[in-house]
Amino acid sequence: MSDMQGAPNIEPELSSAAMKLRTKKLDRLPWDHTGRHPGNPFFWRIILLMIGIGLRYIFRSSHYDKFPEFEGGRVLSAIHLNGLVDPSTMVHSQDRRVISMGRHDLMTMPLIGWFSRRMGSQPVIRKSEIDNGVSDEEYARKINDRTLLTMTNCIASGHNALVMPEGKSHQDSRLHRFKTGPMRF
Repeated sequence: MSDMQGAPNIEPELSSAAMKLRTKKLDRLPWDHTGRHPGNPFFWRIILLMIGIGLRYIFRSSHYDKFPEFEGGRVLSAIHLNGLVDPSTMVHSQDRRVISMGRHDLMTMPLIGWFSRRMGSQPVIRKSEIDNGVSDEEYARKINDRTLLTMTNCIASGHNALVMPEGKSHQDSRLHRFKTGPMRF
């Protein structure tokens, strides 16, 4: 991946929320290494209903392909153009609950964090946050290892995982250089 010619290697600009590491909230996030999905099943249905209503106004559908039957989970991957359209369409198209990973501050913000925690999203402390002194490497490794282990066990037990391998949201239509973290599990 490091030899992608012409791919921009732009480090993400950290937002003010990303510069605040709320360790107490991160330590209390739901996670499960038994393979059970860490999110709330009732809330998951409500989220799917809300996404479905939103997507009906954005997209017109003429035909849906059925996914073939399979055992185990899938890893879903997409570029993350500035918004939630790609992840929303991927989550809505699945017949199973999806676990995802995202920036640590998305799990600890007041409103977005409330939704993220109930969906079972898992936090990631990125290298750029370590480089900028937001977190030390030991705590970042603890959180990231816990996230990868939770996602791996969920995939093994049949849930789907959603990753955005570019490591940031952007408005550029070109594919950015992939980060290695999402590919490790």
